[in-house]
Amino acid sequence: MPRVLAPRPGLAARQANRKWQKSVDAAAAAGRAAAREQLGPPKSADWWDRFFASPDPWAYESDYEAVKCEQTLALLPDEIVADALEIACAEGHFTARLAPRVGRLTAVDISPRALARAQARCSGHANVAFRRLDLNADDIPGPFDLIVCSEVLYYVRDLAGVVGRILSRIRPGGFFLTVHSRVLIDEPGGIGFAWNQSCGVETIAKTITAQPEIALRRELRTPLYRVLLYQRILPGQPPGPPEIGESDRMGQMIPAALELARWPGRPSVRLAAKRTFSVPILMYHRIAADGPVALARFRVAPDLFAAQIATLHRAGYRTVGFQDWISAMMRNEPLPGKPIILTFDDGYQDFLTAAMPVLRYYGFSATVFLVAERIGGGADWDAGYGEAAPLLSWQEVRALHAAGTEFGCHSAVHRPMTGMHLAELTEDTARSRAILEEGLEAAVTTLAYPYGAENEFVRRVVADLGFRAAASCEPGISRIGDDPLRLCRIEIFGACEPEQLLTLIGHTSEKDLLDALPGQ
Repeated sequence: MPRVLAPRPGLAARQANRKWQKSVDAAAAAGRAAAREQLGPPKSADWWDRFFASPDPWAYESDYEAVKCEQTLALLPDEIVADALEIACAEGHFTARLAPRVGRLTAVDISPRALARAQARCSGHANVAFRRLDLNADDIPGPFDLIVCSEVLYYVRDLAGVVGRILSRIRPGGFFLTVHSRVLIDEPGGIGFAWNQSCGVETIAKTITAQPEIALRRELRTPLYRVLLYQRILPGQPPGPPEIGESDRMGQMIPAALELARWPGRPSVRLAAKRTFSVPILMYHRIAADGPVALARFRVAPDLFAAQIATLHRAGYRTVGFQDWISAMMRNEPLPGKPIILTFDDGYQDFLTAAMPVLRYYGFSATVFLVAERIGGGADWDAGYGEAAPLLSWQEVRALHAAGTEFGCHSAVHRPMTGMHLAELTEDTARSRAILEEGLEAAVTTLAYPYGAENEFVRRVVADLGFRAAASCEPGISRIGDDPLRLCRIEIFGACEPEQLLTLIGHTSEKDLLDALPGQ
């Protein structure tokens, strides 16, 4: 409800304003209390555990990683290794390949979630033991005949100190096998990945070589990474020249990684992109193959969703954050390239299990609108059509948020906002926002109207409660100059083929868009 602005508001106006503010404060307090009750005691998961919220965040099952794994195994020492340590084993993809090649294998990682998946993957190898280890803080076990440590030394706080502690746990005559990528910070004018890391393999290799009693024995150089086998030499043992090979063979990378890779023949910088004053905002609900027939329109099969996102990527679209677009609208500033926003209403659990792996593969982001009091439960608003679909839990929401997913409000219990009177609408909306802010420990300033039900009265209440923007179900392309509390979206129906999706987002008028929708 808009505030009454007058030089000297009357008594009735002041009393009404105090009453309104009191109801908002009470709803927020109730929301925070509800969030604390739902959350329980704080979880101890660190950033890396949240990173593994969904399986295979490193894309170890890609062709690129599979080829790198084979090349790394090929550099193992010829000697029989009795006792080995793998640092940063992640989900155990390399562990399962290394286990048959050694007598005993200890595999460590900082993430309990990753270790659980690694243990399940290696359940057939009785010679493997798993334990949690923080490379920055914990003592490294040992000694060992072989230590494998790959794609992790970029992340340590004290590179020389960590390398020294690792090498000290190798027995004389033992080996250190490592593979790390080239990063442009080491060679800004050269080749490698445009990652925001403090170093790449060039710095890591120099740091290892600088350690006493360490000699390089074998190396494989590729355009984007180096595989290195070092030995802790025995007293009086001559270092000898290393065997160095080169190969252009690299497997196919996932698109998200490919976009950050630079090598000879590939442009090192992107051309300046055309700027646009409009952004398509796509609206999804469930990403699932099965469910009530009556709700098929709101359900996109996982294979079809993957094809849609692949088509968008090939067409040159790249996601921008919902908040980024709102900020651009406020500044009247066009965005470069072909931006697109992906939104998911209701917060279904299949966003994590079916959508996120695809989005991560292509480097796409998303915004999820949550029904605050139903987090961790089921979509009971659809119970009349069949079994209620499960929703994301608080643990999953927080893990996704830490990994970059944006979250917004979708009311407290998924009721149409146009069916509520002022006090009810104010209390419901303020409570839902407070629940989300308590659970996420972050400001929540965006909203999506349940069922798309909104009008001027609803928008005024939403604005008075401090929301910056709200997504509607009004079909169309979002443009700078539009009402930020009535952002148009394009609903993606269950049978929308990839080519049809490109047609939908290519239409600029509401009439053309409606004509292009399925069933029109």
